[in-house]
Amino acid sequence: MSPFSVLSIWAIYFASPILPGFTLVVWGLILKKFPPKSINTFYAYKTLRSMENSNNWQEASRFSSQFMIRYGIYLIFAGVALIIASPSLTTMVLANLIGLFASTILISIKTEARLKQLSENNSNK
Repeated sequence: MSPFSVLSIWAIYFASPILPGFTLVVWGLILKKFPPKSINTFYAYKTLRSMENSNNWQEASRFSSQFMIRYGIYLIFAGVALIIASPSLTTMVLANLIGLFASTILISIKTEARLKQLSENNSNK
């Protein structure tokens, strides 16, 4: 086995638990720092409700970016805990996939609830 193969295995072993959280944090920071100005097809939190109007679009990006950063940090800590616990690589990958899937679902649920609340508040005015 070449030294590069061993290095690659170790890089995967130590980077894979942290990468999903890091990705969520970076994406959340991009949305927070550079929110989309108008409804577009390139990047943002996109659902039917978020694309109903400009206010929903901006609020969805603002609100979801906060949770992307928060859950990304949680996933980074969970990844570090996985590295310390040293489970098998399969267990790490599975745990990361479950964590990323759960985070994505929670971000969507919370953001959609926020948009629904805004719609209800606007209709009551």
